[in-house]
Parts: sequence; structure tokens; C-alpha cells
Amino acid sequence: MESLVLVSAKDPARQDELQRLNARLAEFYNSAGSAGYFEFGYEQNRVWAPDSEQWVVHHCAQPGMAVADLGCGSAHAFDHLRDRDVHYTGIDWSREQLDRNAARCAGAQFVAAPLYDTGLPAEAYDLCFTFYVLEHLVWPQRFLAELVRLTKRGGLVTIVCPSYRPDGRIPSFPYGGRVMPLGRKLKSGHWIDAARHLYRRNVVFPRIVQSRYPRDRFPFLINCEPSCLRGAYYTDNDAVYLVDRDEIVAELAALGANDITHEVFADWNRPLPSDPCVIVARRRA
Repeated sequence: MESLVLVSAKDPARQDELQRLNARLAEFYNSAGSAGYFEFGYEQNRVWAPDSEQWVVHHCAQPGMAVADLGCGSAHAFDHLRDRDVHYTGIDWSREQLDRNAARCAGAQFVAAPLYDTGLPAEAYDLCFTFYVLEHLVWPQRFLAELVRLTKRGGLVTIVCPSYRPDGRIPSFPYGGRVMPLGRKLKSGHWIDAARHLYRRNVVFPRIVQSRYPRDRFPFLINCEPSCLRGAYYTDNDAVYLVDRDEIVAELAALGANDITHEVFADWNRPLPSDPCVIVARRRA
């Protein structure tokens, strides 16, 4: 059985390993095989239902606000915020994608920059948000620090991402011999591999994560061998951070932003979802 290679993003002794993972992921995202990556993301998020988790940003955005979309990808959020009359800035690493965004999104600003250190002025935005980005980052804690740094005092930080660590599983684990989703294995008749996949996903790997990697000793747990690096890409098999809402909220609080998610959802008259993970935090004045 293939073993898991999991490390804490905060472990000083594992930073070289994390640097190598970050370089491998950068190569993956710039490879020909991932040419449709941003287009896929746009199609997945092209339509926001009024009760969707993304709509919380629409709810929080007020006219005249300066808003920053970190890891904006194809900038689908801009389309859904037009009616809020905000000043939108999309930030991502791909200059080519941002050029395509700029041609489509009149009135928006785009900045090509590393998400850990954007180089933008501190406290420049009333609302900083990110959709399905945190789980793909090798140093989530550094990204959270940048989100808070960019947010004005009294402003909002909003995060939407999958919730992985409570169940002890993530799509990028080596669940079977073939790198493909379980459903595709079943449809293509790979029964033995599908059974192995199901057993590892539901039993073996959750036990390993819970027993060998307790939260207090392994904060911000990172999968150093995501399956996207040894086979075909499919949804979220490039995710590396086992997202843990409790540790994100604690980290934001330490950085000066308090969790107000329950109040926002109560005001919005919506139930708070357990998965995906949705967090709204207000930076302390």
C-alpha cells in the first residue's frame, strides 16, 4: 500500500520539502495538461444560485466597497458583483489568464502576484475573499496572513473552501492504482481498484489521519504527494491542505480577525453549511 506523506505547513524542519512541493505544483499549473484548468473553474462557477455558498460574498459586498478576490482564476466573481457597484480587484499568479479576464471584465482591475505576498498596500480593501483556493496552497497560514493584511480595520475576510480534515480524507490521496475518481472507476469496470479506493477513502486513511496526525501537533496538515502529480487531473486531486475550519478560525483570530459567520448567516436568514467550509471574519478595529 502506498503510504501518505503528510507534514505540517508550520513545521520548520519540513520547509525544504514544502518548497519542493510548491515548485512541483507550479510546474503542474503551467503545464500543457492543465491548459483548461481556469476554463473548467469558470464553467463550474459560472452560475451562482442565490442560496449558494458563494452568494455570501454578494450579501456582504456593499456599494462603493473596494473588494479583492484572491486566487480569482477566471474572475467569475466579478460577473456576480456587477450589481453591487463595487471596486473589484482580482489577484492571481497567471498573467496570461488575467489578460484574458481584463479583456472580458470592463471596469475590473487585475494584479498578477504571488498569493502569499501580493505586494499590494496594507489595509486597502473593505472585503477580501477567496473561493476554493485555500485547499490548494502549501502554506495556508501565510495566505491567511496576507488576506488579513490587505483588509481594512473593521473590514471583512470571507473564505469558501471544502472541509477535508474532519473526515480525514482529501481527493488527492492515493486511493487506488489508477488516478481517477471513484465514479469513473465504477463506470469503466475497474471493480477491484474501485473497491480498494472506497476502502482506503472511508476506512484506512481517515484512521491514519486521526491517529497519527493530531491537530495540536500537526497544524495545517499538507499532503506532499497529491495524485495530480502522478496522473491525470480531476476535480481537487491537486488540493494539498486538509482544510480544518477550527484551525483557520483560530489562526484568523490570532491575526486580528474574529469569526462572525454565524451572525452573517443569521442576518442573511440562511443555515450555515458544514461542508463546504464558509468563514466570514471581521478584522478588529
